[in-house]
Amino acid sequence: MLLMTDEGLINEPNEAFILDDDLNEVHTHAKETGSSDLFEVEATTGNIYSLQYLQLVPGRQYKDYTVRMRATDKDGLTTSRYEVQVRVFDINDRRPYFTNYHQPFRVSAHECLDPGSILGRVKGEDDDSDYNQNNWVYFGGGGGNFDIAANGWVVLNQRCKDGESYTGTATIADQGIKSGPLTGDPMDVIVNCGTPHSHPDIAGTSIRGIAEYSTETPTTASTKTQNSTASTGTSACPGAATGTFYAGLLEGNLHRPRSNSASPWIQTQGRREHAGGRGQRVTA
Repeated sequence: MLLMTDEGLINEPNEAFILDDDLNEVHTHAKETGSSDLFEVEATTGNIYSLQYLQLVPGRQYKDYTVRMRATDKDGLTTSRYEVQVRVFDINDRRPYFTNYHQPFRVSAHECLDPGSILGRVKGEDDDSDYNQNNWVYFGGGGGNFDIAANGWVVLNQRCKDGESYTGTATIADQGIKSGPLTGDPMDVIVNCGTPHSHPDIAGTSIRGIAEYSTETPTTASTKTQNSTASTGTSACPGAATGTFYAGLLEGNLHRPRSNSASPWIQTQGRREHAGGRGQRVTA
């Protein structure tokens, strides 16, 4: 017989049904040799309970324990023996945490980077298993001129100014179902802004499909639409594009990763693009 339960202090009713032709019969239950030392059996009800709090090792979905039992009638004339397999499942009881080595997390930008540019990435883990999404981690937060996407990207939401520094907070949470989601300790994120000459190594990769250029000429110098911003003007930055720039950075555009080990996906118009490398596209 299989008995399924969750890690912790366990006390489960005996689901075995005992048939006895005698009237007003009373049965006594007991544990047999060969059973797990972590469990005991209640004599009158046959309930199975743990002798201590059971905690699975990190990353394990479940563990099986064997409890061999016997039921004896009140006169001790008849004894029936059976075996119960107790399957203990992982619950969401470990908080997620950031794994970036340097904290606070510092990234650099320069004044010629456009909104939608990816500056860096915060990372985190959860020591629960993936049972019931217990270790599915996602991120949030931001501050000043940047936002933290659900997959951990630090994304510029407006151009920065040389010499300025922007401080914000990254949050981390899991999607565990039982006993509900857990949040970890937040982490400070600092963005330092310079010039292309002071930060020549910053490529400023944009999120394609979310932030893109248009050659249309707007009717006004600055046009705001729902969830997007348009700005015009000729940039003095070397190699910068001219025309209208649309940065529709929506929370719904960035899908939460399916687990902390899975690569994130960016939902774009008519396709989805893998974040692990350029040009890896799958037609939706």
